[in-house]
Amino acid sequence: MGWLSYRVRADLRRRWRALVALAMFVALVGGVVLTAAAGARRTSTAVDRLGREALEPHTFLDTREADPAKTKRIADLPSVEVAAPVAFTWAFPRDEGYYPLLAAMDDQAQRTVAKGLLVAGRRPRPGAADEIVVAEAMAERLKLRAGSSLHLDTFTEEGAARLEESEGNLEPDGPPVTLRVVGIVRATQDVAVRGDDPTISILPRAFYEKYRGQIGMAEGNFLMRFRDGPDASAAFVRELRQLYAGGPSPGIDAGTNTVQLLGQSTDVQATGLAVFAGVFLLFGVGAVAQAMTRSVYAGSPDQVSLASIGATRQGRLLAAALPSALAAAAGCLGAIAVAMAASPILPVGLARQADPDPGVYFDTPVVLGGAGVLLAIVLGLAVWPAWRLSRRPLAADAAQPPLARPSLANRLARTGRPSLAVGVDMATRQGRGATEVAVRTAFAGVLVGVAGLAATVVFAASLQGLLDTPARYGWTWDVAASTADDTSAVEARADVDAVAIGLLDRTAEVGGRAVYVTAIEPKKGTIDPPVADGRAPRSGDEVALGAELRGRLGDPDRVLFRANEREATFRVVGTAVSASVGDPISMDGGALMTPDGLKRLALYEYLQDSSGYNQALIKFRPGVDVRKAAATIKVHDENDRTITYPSPPPEVEKLVQVRGLPRVLGLFLAALAAVALLHALVQTVQRRRTELGVLRAIGFTRGQVAGAIGWQAAALAVVGAAVGLPAGVAVGRWVWTIVADGLGIAPQPEVAVPLLLVVPAAVAVAALLGSALGGLAGRTPPAISLRTE
Repeated sequence: MGWLSYRVRADLRRRWRALVALAMFVALVGGVVLTAAAGARRTSTAVDRLGREALEPHTFLDTREADPAKTKRIADLPSVEVAAPVAFTWAFPRDEGYYPLLAAMDDQAQRTVAKGLLVAGRRPRPGAADEIVVAEAMAERLKLRAGSSLHLDTFTEEGAARLEESEGNLEPDGPPVTLRVVGIVRATQDVAVRGDDPTISILPRAFYEKYRGQIGMAEGNFLMRFRDGPDASAAFVRELRQLYAGGPSPGIDAGTNTVQLLGQSTDVQATGLAVFAGVFLLFGVGAVAQAMTRSVYAGSPDQVSLASIGATRQGRLLAAALPSALAAAAGCLGAIAVAMAASPILPVGLARQADPDPGVYFDTPVVLGGAGVLLAIVLGLAVWPAWRLSRRPLAADAAQPPLARPSLANRLARTGRPSLAVGVDMATRQGRGATEVAVRTAFAGVLVGVAGLAATVVFAASLQGLLDTPARYGWTWDVAASTADDTSAVEARADVDAVAIGLLDRTAEVGGRAVYVTAIEPKKGTIDPPVADGRAPRSGDEVALGAELRGRLGDPDRVLFRANEREATFRVVGTAVSASVGDPISMDGGALMTPDGLKRLALYEYLQDSSGYNQALIKFRPGVDVRKAAATIKVHDENDRTITYPSPPPEVEKLVQVRGLPRVLGLFLAALAAVALLHALVQTVQRRRTELGVLRAIGFTRGQVAGAIGWQAAALAVVGAAVGLPAGVAVGRWVWTIVADGLGIAPQPEVAVPLLLVVPAAVAVAALLGSALGGLAGRTPPAISLRTE
């Protein structure tokens, strides 16, 4: 096979420019696909990686009401990795609202748990009581940076007790404290935060030791990490129950882990990038296939010569395929380099904020695995035309049998509109050999482009419908207000239609995990409980579970709750949506009961320092200006709880931030459709110039040539759009249903009016492109077009 080596080397020297261009094209297509695929995986794991890097606590434990002798044994439980004691401090940034500060009681907090990702400055020096690293969200709101001073107002133990019992502000009676901000850290709470949601910062151990006794500090709290991650929560609850058997158990925070609140949004981003990679690969493979075929067929004149010197069919196949295959293989290596160089571009938006390791990122499984798949594809694209070429007759190219004209074109020819007949014929005839035109690719491009636009319009309309309907994310009332549980004044107002007491965010245990339990107690009129499916509980033995909680428990008919040393079984009657009234909580992870149901678990009353709280839920009469009316409601100051207006929960809030990605994807698909259509039209003008010359010679005017190409484009657009529009609507509804199910709400996809414009817009754009190119082609004199034959 020495002749083969000589032949391939000669071919590489002779056609090196074309082969280098082919390699660069493969590298570009493959690099874009690998970059998007690696970016999708990087996006989907960004929040989890931030949680691991920041050593996020898996839960918050309150042992103040439990046996202190047993508390010392919590750290020794089998499921526990870290139990870091912290104290809630009665110290607050001066005149800046509610920003909780926890003081580390030993050296574990900020070292083995709640470390945070350092984004600016440095960590506090050991023993420095006047230094602090603050949460990124708090730093942004208070305009703090490394080197800033943070002034705190503080309360003594006695002052803190008076403040808890009062309904208004008290003057701080503790020592004023000024801290130096030495660093800023990021955790998932900073990514998940909405508007004025409070974020927690941790004071160093030295602060606790210096100010203990001078400033009120509620001890007995622990930041917990489990050996097997958040999924070990159920095992920890069982161990805790055994440890505290016969006495009050510690309280477990059901809302500490914010990773799940962000997963829905980053999943949407990751899915969008994956779709981008798949679609670009589809169209890229089509373009590479055409380039590869032209490259392989460039050596077709030598097939007879090779056969005459004794080359076998297999040898001629290798001779035709190897130069292009080597160029394609080099392109695959280039694709790896492109993917690595472009990796800092992704992720974007929310995932970029969460990514603990931005910059150059080499995802070995995705990049190397994807490059291997790409190599197999491009080698196949090189071998296939070479195999076809090796099986052709060795005589001069036989005349291709004429293709039967489509019956549709025949019928159109009888209408007396030759431009229409010729254009539809060109749209339905791919051709062979030198006259082959990528009409199938153009049709597929229009179909995918229209489908992509339609899907993104449906998704955007459905998301906007959710934002415009607070009842769908749990707000079946207008405002929530702190009224010291006395709603009589609000009930007496003529502009108020309904009032209820929201018994919110009590903590109970179900299925081995802590969950928030809520109930609504009517006082005037009717406020519908927030239920996405089924119905609301009506008696003390019924409950509606959040979608995630219901799925995790296996969609049970009955479920056992535990709280305050009590147990009670409830019948599941619906799927609840937890409204995020105070702190951000998951919509789909809680439970809804009746007030009588709470009483069965001794959760009706709440302690001032517990997770639960009460709010007056108020619905005004139709036509009332809610903002103006709510401003006249008398409330007491309970730090961050006064008047609360509907606000999307973190899952929806973050989903809003990434809704631009589907739009970008839709526009990209539309642009790709235009490129595919334009490519087919350019091929028509170039490869069928002889056919166009014949038309001019038999009497076609320049306008008729332009009309023929315009009708060709319009025909491709009509068929592609007619199929793509319903397909896109179906895809958009399907994707939104998946997202809504993940959020735990009723899907209710919406089809927007702009969809009616997609088909005529696609046809109009296609016809303009075709007519413009046809007009240029019509300028060429027939003699010049026919002379090239």
